[in-house]
Amino acid sequence: TRRSSKLHTWGQTFEKQRETRKHLFGGQTQKAVQPPHLFLWLMKLKNTLLAKFSFYFHEALSRQTTPSEMKALTAKTNPDYCGKISSFIRKYDAENVSLIFDNRGSESFQGHGYHHPHSYREAPKGVDQYPAVVSLPSERPLIHWPNVIMIMSDRAGELNTLDKVVHFYDDKVQSTYFLTRPEPQFTLVVIFESRKSEKDSHFIAFLNELSSSLKNSKPFATLKPGSKG
Repeated sequence: TRRSSKLHTWGQTFEKQRETRKHLFGGQTQKAVQPPHLFLWLMKLKNTLLAKFSFYFHEALSRQTTPSEMKALTAKTNPDYCGKISSFIRKYDAENVSLIFDNRGSESFQGHGYHHPHSYREAPKGVDQYPAVVSLPSERPLIHWPNVIMIMSDRAGELNTLDKVVHFYDDKVQSTYFLTRPEPQFTLVVIFESRKSEKDSHFIAFLNELSSSLKNSKPFATLKPGSKG
């Protein structure tokens, strides 16, 4: 984008500028000029937003390339959300981790990706009103979706606080669900096909960290006076 290219051009000027330092006993060294704090903060914010949008549009973007190339591209983002989630799934044997978009009331939503403004497509109904914009390690497990939707509906008050991790165990299917909401209309869910304690600190910490990162709270927190970020 235009703003991104301006930031890149600004960054190049610092790389070209060299600072000469003369030593007390003769000789001299050169090093690159340290960029101002504003530039460093803008770069941090840009990288954070790039990682977030790559994650939120994962489903649409992954259709344009191969799984291996998509994995390599998302690995370059910081933070690498897909990499973090994949590591979590392998470590704790999770069945699925998804980011769900509740598109009820969103008249413009016609499905993943771009749609021509004059094309007509019937609005999503039923479980399709809750698509997974990200689903790892593979497609969303449809057998669990009615349960996930029910929890989102029954525990909406808790999820809408945006800092609560909700736990639910279904004895009938022997599965555990952990949910949290990083922002309105988007819900993160972790599914285990076994019983897990609602007090398990590993799962709660993982979802809290992921949710906090998606809120972009860290870059803005560094703007506070006295921050060491």
